[in-house]
This record gives sequence, structure tokens and C-alpha cells, in this order.
Amino acid sequence: MNQLVRETDAIRRLFHRGAGVARRYWPALLIASVPALLPAARLAGVPVAIMTVLGLVAMLRRPTLPRESPALRLYLALFACYWIPAALAAFDAVAPAKAWQSVVAYLRFVPVGWFVLAALSDPQQRVAVWRLTALLVVFWCLDALFQAVTGFNFFGMAHSDDRLNGVFGQSNLKLGPVLAVLSPLPLEYARRFLKRAWFFAALALLLAVIVLIGTRSAWIMFALVTLGYGYLYARSRPRRWLKAGLAVGGAAVLIGALGYHLSPTLAGRIDRSLLVLEGDAASVDQALGMRLPIWSTAVRMIADNPVNGVGVRGFRHAYAEYADPDDPWLSGAAGTTG
Repeated sequence: MNQLVRETDAIRRLFHRGAGVARRYWPALLIASVPALLPAARLAGVPVAIMTVLGLVAMLRRPTLPRESPALRLYLALFACYWIPAALAAFDAVAPAKAWQSVVAYLRFVPVGWFVLAALSDPQQRVAVWRLTALLVVFWCLDALFQAVTGFNFFGMAHSDDRLNGVFGQSNLKLGPVLAVLSPLPLEYARRFLKRAWFFAALALLLAVIVLIGTRSAWIMFALVTLGYGYLYARSRPRRWLKAGLAVGGAAVLIGALGYHLSPTLAGRIDRSLLVLEGDAASVDQALGMRLPIWSTAVRMIADNPVNGVGVRGFRHAYAEYADPDDPWLSGAAGTTG
């Protein structure tokens, strides 16, 4: 009986402690829930909707925040650089209903950004978001490595025939780009709050997983992230970080070589990428995943609509009009290769 009472008291204390943490850090938990729910596709829109409402309330309560927050001013300026052209292009879009629907929907990111940056002005909330996102990304990486070795991830999801997919499932092959986009958050957390060895451990883990996933767009994005951190470090200690850069490059080559011999999927992707070195149009097109027709069609659209384009979400609607008659994307003969 006494043992039962002690266990009940322990559970009650744990619950109260958890409730206290949730009350204190609920903005960070809400922000971090967006990337956490990305594998569930539309569920990620739930915390975004909540932040939209909370952001509107914050805008009414504190309308002078942009004058006080350089980060919010920068965010609003960058948003305007995207939204204003999108709105202007909607007036003569090829699919006006889709264009205006998107333009209006994008406005929700004003209050969302307002809420996020207001919350992150608190250093404790900012560190909490970094920590939560870092843990999430590390978990996804370990999950993907487990899937690479066993064929199944921690939740029993099978390896896709095309590439590693981890928690995103076989029909949502976005793990590589998502990891590349989120990678600065765990790297920055490690750089600011942990020892240097943890930064390089996180970099190595991300590098290994992103290379093995085999999504070439993710390779490019993560290479840009790595170059950015290389520049950041090289400004103060160029020799030391030049050596570190060579080590990272060597690690990427080593991981790629091992993956080439161990993963037929990755080997096929690398072989296909190397076709670009042959120089002829057919090989380059194959190396680029049959994307040359898309680009040439886009060039014709730009030439015909040099100012406003075809409008947001209008590319697919205008494609048939500007594409060649034998375009493989019209016949369905082409397929994406990442």
C-alpha cells in the first residue's frame, strides 16, 4: 500500500512538473510542433492556424513591435519581397482563382511571423526552440540510419524503393530537403551552447544521412549550409577551419563512396548525376532528371510574360500551351529523380 502511495505521489509530482514546463514554454512547444508535424502533412497546419490567431491578437495588442524588433522588420521586408510580386502577378494570371487563393492564404504568415519573433525575443524561448528542433532532427537522422541498415525505421516503416524516407513514409519523400532546411538549427544550438566536438558530431550525422538519402536538391542545400558555417568560422581562424573544411569534404567523399558500394539506389543516383560530364544534351537531360524540357518551357513562358509571369500556381496550367508537342512531361513518360 505504501509503495502504491509513493508511486502515485511520484507520478503526481512528475505531472505537475511537466505542466509547469508546458505553461512556461508553451510558445516554444507550439513553434517546434510545426516541424515535428511535417511528416503528418496537413496536421502541421494546425499549429500554424493557432499561431495565426495568436499573432493577430499580438498585432492588436502591440502594433509598435516592428519599431522595436529589427528581426521582425527584416522578416516583414522579406515577406513583402515575395508577396507583392505574387499579388501583382495575380491580376493577369492564367489561373486567377488559384493565384488569388494563394495570395490571400500567404497573408497568414504575417501574424505567424509576428507571433514567432515576439516569442523568440525571450532568450529562454529561443533556446528552447533550438533545443527541441535539434532533438527532433537528431532523432530523424538516427531513425533514417536505422532504416538504412535494417530496411525499416523505428516505427516499422519500410525503406522506399527510391530513397530513404524515415518518418515521412513511402509516399512523402521529403526527408532530405527538410533535414537540409532545418540543419542550421541543431548546428547553431551546438555551436552556441555545446562543445565544439558536438558541432562536428552533428555536422557529420547530418552529412551522412543527407548523402545516404540521395536527394540531390538536399545535397545542394546542405552544401550551402556547410559553406555558410565554413565562412563564419574561417573569418576568425582561417587555417584551422580550412583544415576542418577539408575534413568535412573528405568525409562527404568517403560517405558517398561507401554508400555507392552499399546502396544500389544511391549508386544509381550518383551514376545518373555523373552523366552531366558527358556534355551532350541527352546525357545532361538524363542527369538532371529529365528537367531540360521544363526549363526550356519556362524560358518560353518568361519570354511571353516578361513582367508578371503566369501567376502563382499557374505554371502547371500554362505548361501545355508552351511545351513542345513531344514533351515527356505531357505524355507522362518522365518522372522526378530528386
